[in-house]
Amino acid sequence: MKNQASNQFKIFKQTYFDNDGIEYTKYYFIKQRKTFLGLEYWKDVRHKESGYMDSYMARTQFNNVEKAEAFIRDVLCPGVPRNKFIEAEVKSMECQS
Repeated sequence: MKNQASNQFKIFKQTYFDNDGIEYTKYYFIKQRKTFLGLEYWKDVRHKESGYMDSYMARTQFNNVEKAEAFIRDVLCPGVPRNKFIEAEVKSMECQS
């Protein structure tokens, strides 16, 4: 059974203001509550990005709160696999002599 804390999420907004105090960029991101050795903390939801001969984990960003909510509802809550390959047998056959 999954830890109840791992099903808790928060949506944050980050805004960058330029030198003149004008809003330049804004995006939303999600943090998920985690537990390690009995201590609870909030961790960024991340995804793998690949560049030229390199890959790294980047914070998953959204343009608005609605898209972040939909991601939590449609992907994170049901536990849809992310950043991994899933292999499943589709069919088995035997040759007849």
